[in-house]
Amino acid sequence: MKTRLLIFFTLIFALGCKEEILLDSVQNKKALVVDGFITNEPGPYRVRLTYTSNANQPEILPVTGCEVIIDDNTGNTEILIEKEPGNYYTSESGIIGIIGNQYKLSIKTPEGKEYITEFQEMKAAVGIDSIYAKTEFIPNIDFPYGIPGYMFYLDTKPTNEQQNYFLWGMTETYKYDIDYELGYIIDKYGDQITNTLAFDTIETCWKTESVKYISTGTTANLTNNQLFNKQLYFVSTETKKLTKRYSVLVKQYTIDKQAFQYWDEVRKQITNENILTTSQPYNVNSNIFNTSDNEEKILGYFTVASVVEKRIFVDQLREPFYFNKTVVITDQRTISDYKRVHKPPYYYVKIENESYGLLADPACLDCRNEGGTLNKPDFWID
Repeated sequence: MKTRLLIFFTLIFALGCKEEILLDSVQNKKALVVDGFITNEPGPYRVRLTYTSNANQPEILPVTGCEVIIDDNTGNTEILIEKEPGNYYTSESGIIGIIGNQYKLSIKTPEGKEYITEFQEMKAAVGIDSIYAKTEFIPNIDFPYGIPGYMFYLDTKPTNEQQNYFLWGMTETYKYDIDYELGYIIDKYGDQITNTLAFDTIETCWKTESVKYISTGTTANLTNNQLFNKQLYFVSTETKKLTKRYSVLVKQYTIDKQAFQYWDEVRKQITNENILTTSQPYNVNSNIFNTSDNEEKILGYFTVASVVEKRIFVDQLREPFYFNKTVVITDQRTISDYKRVHKPPYYYVKIENESYGLLADPACLDCRNEGGTLNKPDFWID
């Protein structure tokens, strides 16, 4: 009988986007999950060690007390420090990825089990030529013409190497407003206050988060050594992300063929629409093995990659938006019922033209309640 297992795994490793992946296993026992990464960017680098857990009792099971070492082929070595349970870090002044060098990971558990990878070369970085967005419509059963949004694409720069392998991670930042403008307030005396500047109405915020999607690509099967119109991901009008101004930072990782095969298999089994389901990810081959037991199944990967990055901005999408707005009471009878139950003040917001509705939850007048911040990012360009 198959047992469903749960691993807590870092999908977009360098960007800190953690998602849960359900796995089908033919073994009713926990498995080691290794999530590690080294690039030519300054450290510290992290290696995360966990065990799978049963889906009926999902939990993070960190593997603590291990000896974790990163070596390169020139004699440099560093023992990582466990700063949080199961999370092992290099120091800021420690080992650093250098293009052309090779790196391997070694792990020794408190039980005496030893795990290693082979040496992997850090490939030369390939540049990003351009990133751009196109207005597209994604099929949706509830919308005959589809859901509008921006599809983001990328062109790489040409290289001398015919076979290049890529992995992309994205971080999005967007500017957004509260749903409605505060029109007036009815205070506890029944007076209408139209000068609302004295009240805590915080209209505009910025929010930054990782794009929960894996994108991979290769030039191995192309007649040239450059990618054009590489599709990265889609942002729809079902959220506020495209209502004012949107930015994405794309990190392009150049990896080797084996790493590409691993991440491409993971990509095939994890989609933006259904991040929690997989087909058979338990069969995705890791590059980590037990030195004394070749039959032990290890999950995850230690990735060696060079990286370049590029940021772009796009303006508001001029298409209909379909996100759910704050509840506003417009029916007069319902407003009267609300006032019998709730004490003033009452907040009225503009809903269309010169119409007003009663906002049931004044917390919606603060954009920070949607997860954003008032601090405009240093890189932001209006």
